[in-house]
Amino acid sequence: MLNTFLPIAAKQGYRPAVNITSEQTGGVGRPAPAMLALAAEQLTVTDPTTVMKIGDSVNDILEGNNADAVSVGIIDGSNIMGLSELAFNALSPAEQAERRAHVTAAYQRAGADYILQSMAELPALLDQINQPVATDH
Repeated sequence: MLNTFLPIAAKQGYRPAVNITSEQTGGVGRPAPAMLALAAEQLTVTDPTTVMKIGDSVNDILEGNNADAVSVGIIDGSNIMGLSELAFNALSPAEQAERRAHVTAAYQRAGADYILQSMAELPALLDQINQPVATDH
């Protein structure tokens, strides 16, 4: 899959520093933390709490939790929602809201630290998380 995806992604400017599959972890995949831990190791990240796992499935959230990483669920286009953009856009606003609420509830049950409607909200979340903590002097 990566051999097909990576050249397409590169043409759009996306060139990940590492790519991990369960093949590289002896067949251990999500929700176990092995793939995320290997990615962190390859990137020389030693504190798992500084890692953010962003995903579109419950297994993504569970993997992040199992790795002691920050888990972020993306609603629109998610595995849970199971709709193409065209199919989602054909729904009424009420049906869209219902589908989003269903996905949100699944991520909450899985223990997501944050839930975003779309990846477009990620920069604001990162800014929020990276705010310096105020201290009293």
